[in-house]
Amino acid sequence: PLPSHGDSTYSYSPVLLPLQPEVENPEAGASPGAYSAKALLEEKMSALEREAEGVSQELEVLARLFASRRRPFEERLERIRADREEAAAELAAMEVPKPVMRPVGPACLSWVGTTPFAALCNLVVALNLGCMVLVARDPELDAALGPLDHVFLLYYCAELTVKFLYYRKQLFF
Repeated sequence: PLPSHGDSTYSYSPVLLPLQPEVENPEAGASPGAYSAKALLEEKMSALEREAEGVSQELEVLARLFASRRRPFEERLERIRADREEAAAELAAMEVPKPVMRPVGPACLSWVGTTPFAALCNLVVALNLGCMVLVARDPELDAALGPLDHVFLLYYCAELTVKFLYYRKQLFF
């Protein structure tokens, strides 16, 4: 158990010894109980040294108790710091920009990688889908919209060809 603040065994209390009259010549008729001021101070110093040693021992006990209570918190803090460093490394790896692969095709086909060309491709797909829905609802429109299927197929083949010429192996990987 740890000492409380009010526990008198752990508080400092100076040792006070009564002063007795100093005897000039202790051998010449001094009483055996009479002390000189020097002897009193020596006794006081000895008592203070004993008290200091006791307090020192109490501090060592407290240090051992504190160390045993502190160890789990230090280990937990160490794990938290290691986890934080790992998360920081992952975050740093995410922030590194990935290298952009430049198309290896001719520069004259650079329009293939633009947003307007991608929008045109999406528009053609939407028109093809619309024609398929119309023919599914009314089969008589198949004769009128049939040639458009060939136009869409021709566009898809041309799109795939120019993309392959511009992107080469990067088109599929």
